[in-house]
Amino acid sequence: MIFKGFIHLLLAKLAVFQLLDAFVGSILSYGCEVWHFGKNKEIERIHLKLCKIVLNVRSSRYPLYFNRSVRIIKYLGKIIQSDNDLIKCLYNELFIACNNGVKNWSYNVKQLLDNYGFSHVFRDPHLKNHNTFYLEFKSRVVDTFQQ
Repeated sequence: MIFKGFIHLLLAKLAVFQLLDAFVGSILSYGCEVWHFGKNKEIERIHLKLCKIVLNVRSSRYPLYFNRSVRIIKYLGKIIQSDNDLIKCLYNELFIACNNGVKNWSYNVKQLLDNYGFSHVFRDPHLKNHNTFYLEFKSRVVDTFQQ
């Protein structure tokens, strides 16, 4: 009987976390592919506070910037794979400016990739399998956090 109560409580918390990720996380991360580079203290504070309320303890979940970082890299992949000439032209201009020392979106993506040991991806972004790379990148972000 106690075990059934524990399972129901656990499932209820998992459902709350799914709702938290679906509704609150998506709102807090809206448009992050363009604006996120680094840890946003206010967003992480809100996330941690909500996790504390749900668990009634300190959260063991990963910060939201993990997902935002992966979304930025996926967005880079969409730009690279795009058939839209205007998007490709704009990205190439950002890339050239970045290589000339201008700090822009492309520069921030480069920094993000450099921080996790994927500098080669910025230099040659035409990866053979983007989905595999996204998983590898996310795994590296998690591993770095756990160390």
